Amino acid sequence: MSEAPFNNDELDGMARMLSSMYGERVSAEDSEGTIHAELRASGDRYTDAEVLARGGMKKVSRVFDTKTGRQVAMAELRAHAPAELYEPFLREARLTALLEHPNIISIHDIGLFPDGRPFFTMDLKRGDSLANILRKNKMPREQLLEIFVKLCDALSYAHSQKVLHLDLKPENIQVGRFGEVFICDWGLGKIADGDESDGQEFDLMLFNPDLLNNMTLSGELKGTPGYMAPEQFEKGGVKTFQTDVFALGCMLYAILTQQPPFKGNLEEIREQTLAGKVVSPAKAFPKKNVPAGLNAVVMKALNPKPAHRYTSAAELRDDVKNFLSGFSTSAENAGLIKESALFFKRNRAACLVGLMALLVVVATTVLFIQQLQGSLVDTRQAHELAEIRREEADTQRQEAEALRIEAETASALYREELDRNLRLIGSVAENREQQLFRQNLDFIYLDPVLAIELSLQQLNLLAREAPSPYYSGEIGFRHFIRQEFAVAEDHLKRGGKSHIDLWELSRKYKNRKSGHLLNLDWFAELIGDLKASKMYRTALMERMLVYDDAVREDKTGYEKVVEAVLRGWNNRWTEGRFEYDPENASLELSGINLKRFVIQSNVNSGESPLRFINIRTLDVHHTGLQDLNQIKTLRIQSLDISNTEVVDLKPISLFPALKTLIVAPNQFTDAQLAALPSTISVSIR
Repeated sequence: MSEAPFNNDELDGMARMLSSMYGERVSAEDSEGTIHAELRASGDRYTDAEVLARGGMKKVSRVFDTKTGRQVAMAELRAHAPAELYEPFLREARLTALLEHPNIISIHDIGLFPDGRPFFTMDLKRGDSLANILRKNKMPREQLLEIFVKLCDALSYAHSQKVLHLDLKPENIQVGRFGEVFICDWGLGKIADGDESDGQEFDLMLFNPDLLNNMTLSGELKGTPGYMAPEQFEKGGVKTFQTDVFALGCMLYAILTQQPPFKGNLEEIREQTLAGKVVSPAKAFPKKNVPAGLNAVVMKALNPKPAHRYTSAAELRDDVKNFLSGFSTSAENAGLIKESALFFKRNRAACLVGLMALLVVVATTVLFIQQLQGSLVDTRQAHELAEIRREEADTQRQEAEALRIEAETASALYREELDRNLRLIGSVAENREQQLFRQNLDFIYLDPVLAIELSLQQLNLLAREAPSPYYSGEIGFRHFIRQEFAVAEDHLKRGGKSHIDLWELSRKYKNRKSGHLLNLDWFAELIGDLKASKMYRTALMERMLVYDDAVREDKTGYEKVVEAVLRGWNNRWTEGRFEYDPENASLELSGINLKRFVIQSNVNSGESPLRFINIRTLDVHHTGLQDLNQIKTLRIQSLDISNTEVVDLKPISLFPALKTLIVAPNQFTDAQLAALPSTISVSIR
């Protein structure tokens, strides 16, 4: 697990521990304060727990190991986790413990709490996940490729032990502060079919494929869409080493472009993966300057047919290392010209020395020949010298006249072009405004951070060309979305009346920030102020929520901001409840005036703000919900729509993870209920 650098208390504790370890020997009577005395008097082994991350059924904490005197990471199942998850959880720990490799996280201890829940401890790594590193986009490509090579090394070792990972993605890769790289989360790992590799000894009971291959999360999908090979989507598909190679290809794609190769909802990703519909990184992102060699490596690793991919992670690693070393990759089938160019690049110094030597030889030879011929032509040259000089003088006069005419023509063309540009600058600015407007409507919901940054660059350019209150207001508007209220206030003050309400709010909130973002209570209050604004800024509420979600790291308590946006969209919803239980990932809503779960307009995303919190159980009975299409993108498992105004159940087939539907008696006909997918059970409330 990643963690911040050592704090002062940790450093003091380590100093005391080292002092006690290397101090003078003491007798048994004077052993107070020694390691022996600490162990003899210790109670619980793991203390000072501090939660680092939570999942649906699992959490990871930083704890102090009193026996070894150091901080470690502890993974444990949540208190409400079902007992059937105990064995898969422990098998994941055993599997990870047996994979001894520098780039695979080390397991220290496996045990049970008094209530029978299992736990295991592992190295506490300080650094960041590869997903966050790619999102920040601040690490050089060569360094990212070195990380990728280490991942291939670790996976190659795991494959040599007949172990498949089957859930490789940037979120499962940890990068330490000093370049350490670790593959985490082997919860979906399985043993490849076949004999033991190279005669090495294994715990046959632990590595029994019939046991280990059932280590999956709840549900049928085993992996992460966007990084899954086609055979993982196929029922009964055979998982081989090439399955992990496909995931490595997806990660290499993300390293080169900061984007996954497959995008969309679950069904769209599934169709793209099975059909092999992936646009090469060089073609999809021409501005990224993806090298042809790495582009070919990615496309070979992402071949939908396993037999056409790399045969092993080691082969994929060797191709990337070839690129880093200046050689061609096997995937690109480089020709003679490409090989020659790479040879020159690898041996630039030697080639330059050889070229200089060749030039010296050629120059010396030419000089010798010229001197040899000089004696033969001296007489003829003297005779023709006068004629040559006369011709040169005529030529120089003609060239001078041509240059004068050319200069006058160029000057006239320059003045004409300058006049034309000055006349058209207004229309150019107008076209840029239209382009900027379209970008704000579309791109902000795909990548809000990049969209705001690009639009600010364009607006600043337009403002320099043709300053106006409109541009000042639009610049302040974007800084307001980024919660940069002091900067926003300055621009909005000069922006006229179009954003006068935001100028007032900027003044109110500019001194409330303790960091680069408001705390969640003040952020929710700001959303409420936007609701009360005379301009009723429903689109701005969603844009601020989308941007904040992209940059905020700690999302604890985020439901209060989501509630504020939902109430901002439903002006008359004042009597209803919004009760969220993060432990059970359940949300209960009530109030007949709660009708708008989405806003369909050309300035909104068309999706519900509920997508920004984890919801498995959603209860909307006694609300004004009418159309299930408003919540169809939520990954809920249980849905209560009894006593609502919903009359059409057809959108239920679009819910990606729904298992239970609760309705009222006689709310729907038997034919409507019979048409539901067989995977969904219906309960009468």
